Amino acid sequence: DNSGRAQKAAEANGLLTTMKWIYPGLMECLETMHGFRPSEADEDLGWYDSGLGHFYMDPLMKLYPVYRKKEETIESKEVARYRYAWLAMIIKIYQYTDDVEWNARKQREGRAFLRQHAHSTSKLPWLMKDPNHSAYLPELLEQFPDAKLIFTHRNPGEVVPSLAKLFVMFTSPDFIPGSEGTSAKEWGEETLKRMDHYSSGLVDFTKDQNNNSNNEKSSPYSFPSTSTSRIDLSFVDVRWNVPGAIETIYKQFYPDQPHPSNMAKRAFKTYLEQNEREKHGNQRRSLEDFHLTKGDVVFRDYNE
Repeated sequence: DNSGRAQKAAEANGLLTTMKWIYPGLMECLETMHGFRPSEADEDLGWYDSGLGHFYMDPLMKLYPVYRKKEETIESKEVARYRYAWLAMIIKIYQYTDDVEWNARKQREGRAFLRQHAHSTSKLPWLMKDPNHSAYLPELLEQFPDAKLIFTHRNPGEVVPSLAKLFVMFTSPDFIPGSEGTSAKEWGEETLKRMDHYSSGLVDFTKDQNNNSNNEKSSPYSFPSTSTSRIDLSFVDVRWNVPGAIETIYKQFYPDQPHPSNMAKRAFKTYLEQNEREKHGNQRRSLEDFHLTKGDVVFRDYNE
């Protein structure tokens, strides 16, 4: 429930405070790439650990491949299927507890509560944000066949230096400096592999969907799409006009629903202004910092 989530957020804040004390400057550096706010929505990576029986996010983000057990596969189609099945169960649990909490508050608070919360939130769509989904879209759709896919496109080469730096920063507190898997060069090479994994997954998925559209019936996930199941947006357009991008998404996905009122648009704009999620500071990083060149980050299939 809400109080339980607030307690978890307080515990996470305590952990972050300890991290700031043990590793001076680490969190400030991470804030230049990713804002960490435990009480707000974030990637769903951390939800898989208890379902898999081992840590998923930490090895994925912090452990250089050479240190992983050969028999332990962190990334595979089989693991993806299991992760999504686990995620579906978590969603059902949340939906159930939201219904219980809503009914309890309705009984306690009556009309005053209903004026603010006319319906339980359990039926609202879930939004999952994780670049790793792009590598396992067929497996995701096996579990969630009615999923709506929102792709925000950006040249992968522009992201590589930032992502490589993020890996280096995550790794630095847990390894002896100079040991294998801690250098900028090693993480530059690993970042290229992972970015290719993400982008190739999306390219292969799109090609398959387009081929299905040509050979059989039209696929709702083909590209370009005007369907109610897939939309492709420019990252730059989303970044500079978040309300406009969301309105575009809703118009395409829910064409029969009324468009947001001017009052709703103003309220959303005010919310964004009051909850700004800008990165703090500007620590420049370049391909050269990770021993990479522009020729290494062409990603021709994706960009074409």
